[in-house]
Amino acid sequence: MLEVMVVIGIVAIGAVIAMATFQRSTAKADMRSAANAMVGDFRKARSMAKTGTTPPGAFAAGQRTVQAGIRIVSATSYSVFVDNDNTSNGSEVAVEVVDMLTKYGAGFSITAPAVGTEIRFRRNGTLDQANNINIVMTDTHGGGQRTITVTYGGSASFM
Repeated sequence: MLEVMVVIGIVAIGAVIAMATFQRSTAKADMRSAANAMVGDFRKARSMAKTGTTPPGAFAAGQRTVQAGIRIVSATSYSVFVDNDNTSNGSEVAVEVVDMLTKYGAGFSITAPAVGTEIRFRRNGTLDQANNINIVMTDTHGGGQRTITVTYGGSASFM
């Protein structure tokens, strides 16, 4: 009887360790997925800026997309937008809003840059600002942190 109890105890300890490892792996995979999705959204915004793609009904007849980008709306959401001019003056139109709480669950947040920051692409595909931009995503549930870098030349990737 004692041997059976020892075996059950060992199996239980192994199960607890396996569950913790599985949860950490899942959290890291979710973080990679969130970072990958944001990189994809940067590529979409850059493509819309380069091609002048204007979603139906976004602007008045005859107006086209001049710039496009991503705006950090809150610590847990961002929007992909198009703009028919070169300034942040309220004429931007959100094409998509990504709520990380809904999509990935609690614990995901954008810790940099500040809320309200716009990362804009020009018609030639380069950033509107003259330096690279780093976006830091954090998962407090064990997924760690990912930094997405958008270069002046317009490429986006994460580490």
